[in-house]
Amino acid sequence: MDPRAPAPGSDRLPYRESRMRGSALRSSSSVAADRRPRSDGPPSTEPSVRAAASSATTSEHYMPRPPAGYRPLDFAAEDAPRLTHYLFRFPAKFHPRVVHSLLRSYTEVGQTVLDPFCGSGTLLVAAAAEGRNAIGTDIDPVAAFVSSVKTHRYRSGHLRASWAHLHPVLNLLRRSDEEYDALKFDDISVEAYESIIRDEQLWVPAIPNLAHWFRRYVVVDLARILRSIEDARIPQTHRQFFRLVFSSILRRASNADPVPVSGLEVTAHMKAINDAGRIIDPFDLLSCAVDKALRAVDDYSRIADPSVRSSVLQADATSLRSTLRRRVDAIITSPPYHNAVDYYRRHQLEMFWLRLTETQDDRLALRPKYLGRGSVRKHDPALD
Repeated sequence: MDPRAPAPGSDRLPYRESRMRGSALRSSSSVAADRRPRSDGPPSTEPSVRAAASSATTSEHYMPRPPAGYRPLDFAAEDAPRLTHYLFRFPAKFHPRVVHSLLRSYTEVGQTVLDPFCGSGTLLVAAAAEGRNAIGTDIDPVAAFVSSVKTHRYRSGHLRASWAHLHPVLNLLRRSDEEYDALKFDDISVEAYESIIRDEQLWVPAIPNLAHWFRRYVVVDLARILRSIEDARIPQTHRQFFRLVFSSILRRASNADPVPVSGLEVTAHMKAINDAGRIIDPFDLLSCAVDKALRAVDDYSRIADPSVRSSVLQADATSLRSTLRRRVDAIITSPPYHNAVDYYRRHQLEMFWLRLTETQDDRLALRPKYLGRGSVRKHDPALD
């Protein structure tokens, strides 16, 4: 028997109902007391009014008056021009509209802006469109490469002529549609793979656990594409452009999920897609990417101010005093997402395929210098 239950014949309320009534009585009496006039002053403020007054005080505390010289950001109603912003899928990208607004609000035409964590070069591209000189630095070799290519001033007609020279060569190397269709559930044998690599003397990057990230026939196709780009008789700046486009398709040609920005992984979602039958045609992926990239270069060449300069350095942001040789008027940046986005792991495939690192040991030597990583130690030397 519940000891809190009333005795038989008692007029005492059950415990639960007694608590509820007592609470209601206390609430009503407290409200009544608030409404009664006090002998030593005016009637008290209603609870809701007191709460509003407290909220106003709190708002004033957390929203002080802007300092002198403050200029609010002016986000344009129309979207910022796409330009070359989207040539490469970069994690946690600085939003172009924000960058354009920051440049207009805090810098003047002709000034020089520094981005010490330039990433994929969003600020540098926007600065050229807004008539500002820009310097970008990043410790990540992939980021420095991407930014450098995206901000180069190409002559669109010449670049298209180089593609017209390269495209037929790639078409000769492409497998037939029937062969790609047959490989959507399968792969070439290890013996066939090794024979092709040996007979054609193809270079394959020393990516750890390569078979986990790519099917064997995809590795062969990518190696053939890369060699065609490197052997083509085209200007070096054009070669870099096609290498960038090549790197932009690596995630979609791999077994890794192209969507997550935090790192590099073969997710259950991608395993299900592969098990259901997935056609991976690197040549088609490259052709589509080149077409989009050429249109982006057309826009950038038309809008970018030819009188301004953009320069990119692969450098440590903690030692810029000894790196920079030019005066800057402003620093605008989007710092790396510490303990959230693992840029080092995210760019593993691109770093190897672009030969920005030759061995795993070379790549591992870079890791302690990254601020943005998936996890960090309590004492991080990169922050010293």
